[in-house]
Amino acid sequence: MTSTERGECKKVRLLHLCSYFIGSKVYCGLFNALHNQGYVQDVYVPIRYGCQKGVNAENLVSDIGIQYAYLLKKYHRILFRTKYKAVYDDLERRSTALDADLLHAHSLCSDGSVALEVFRRRAIPYVVTVRNTDINFFCKYFVHLRPLFRNIVLGAGKIIFLSPAYETKLFDLLGLSTHDELLKKVVTLPSGISAFWHNNLFFREGLVASDVVQILFVGRLDRNKNIKSVVAACDQLYQEGVGVELHIVGDGPLKRWLMDKISTVDFIKYAGPLYSNEALMDAYRAAHVLVVPSFKETFGLVYPEALSQGLPIIFSAGEGFDGWFNSGEVGYAVDPYSIESIKVAIVKILSLYGTLSRNATEKSSLFDWGPISNEYNKLYSSLIDGLPI
Repeated sequence: MTSTERGECKKVRLLHLCSYFIGSKVYCGLFNALHNQGYVQDVYVPIRYGCQKGVNAENLVSDIGIQYAYLLKKYHRILFRTKYKAVYDDLERRSTALDADLLHAHSLCSDGSVALEVFRRRAIPYVVTVRNTDINFFCKYFVHLRPLFRNIVLGAGKIIFLSPAYETKLFDLLGLSTHDELLKKVVTLPSGISAFWHNNLFFREGLVASDVVQILFVGRLDRNKNIKSVVAACDQLYQEGVGVELHIVGDGPLKRWLMDKISTVDFIKYAGPLYSNEALMDAYRAAHVLVVPSFKETFGLVYPEALSQGLPIIFSAGEGFDGWFNSGEVGYAVDPYSIESIKVAIVKILSLYGTLSRNATEKSSLFDWGPISNEYNKLYSSLIDGLPI
């Protein structure tokens, strides 16, 4: 049966296995866009605490079914096989949960292990998305489970990478040779950003030589987001006579360290966390450069959001956002362990500011959920219909 005969996929039922749903609104953007494609969708979310039930559900259109499964235990972080078997057994007990034409496992390890079990027992095909935690935690440290993770990859109908940088990393970690049959499964698709950003694009004037350079950091104040290196790079520029102000948006365990640092310098401005798109948009528009060189990152929505506001970006080489653009097209990838690398990238952006800023706004269209969901539609249809994409 072709997509046309299905009535634009309206009768196709997708089951999303989504262990990290409560931690990000990005899934809602995808699921809502797929709703516009005509898919019937159910979302299954295993949770550890009762208070997590309902989190982010308000961001989904009303006829997307969502099931929170309150079954995770602390020991499941170590006893991985016990965890995914508990999730599978719970799915079996839910009368309609496995009444699906296709599964989408939104992480390779936590969700993909369940999808593989469903595939083996019920022959329901699945696609799997590879995330930061899959590569930098599970595949890296759970060496004894690599045979399972290899089987998840080999059993998947499609393997979705959110970053071109992660494909080689995963296959190297799992010892998989990139033969033609495996590469045919690989699809690289970005995450989208809310329509709010596309409806409020911002084109900037060029940077004036007398301007104090406004550097912006948006993210959790923790070691992984690398706020200390951003502060150090700006401090060096300030000591070298470059007029800079560093504006920091976020909260987290390094807030006390940041407050102590602010008491000793006068170039840092702390805004705290910003919860509305409008407030965040104002912060982007007031800045000249976004600098978020995280050590590990699946994708990083702050980057395309900033691009939509004409803001050149600095991000980490080899991590989630790297590979979507050529170096110097909308910003620069840096070595997150090198303060000098971050500092040099800021200076490069200032020297090419007008071009980078124009490119940023124009290229942000790549992260529109409409065209992205069209690609997902092609991907799903190729598995359901047996047709090539």
